[in-house]
Amino acid sequence: MNPQDTTLQQQLDEQFRQLPKVVQDAITTANVEKHLRSLADTQKLHLDQWQRLENEVMLTLLGLQQIENLEKNIKSEVGVTDQIAHDLAE
Repeated sequence: MNPQDTTLQQQLDEQFRQLPKVVQDAITTANVEKHLRSLADTQKLHLDQWQRLENEVMLTLLGLQQIENLEKNIKSEVGVTDQIAHDLAE
């Protein structure tokens, strides 16, 4: 892992720790990663697209990005069509 990735991970960890316990529990017990992998498989996303999708969703769950921008962010960062971005955001 390069230093930039380490810094980002530290920032994400800190943001997670600042969330209310109930939100932390929802993120960790909802098995978000498994659900996202299922969505990625359904939409036939490549590994790099799946990783970007996971990043966008986690940034939104952590409150670092607005939920209203999730669909737009998925489209631009994951590189999918409007319809697929909509489906993934839903």
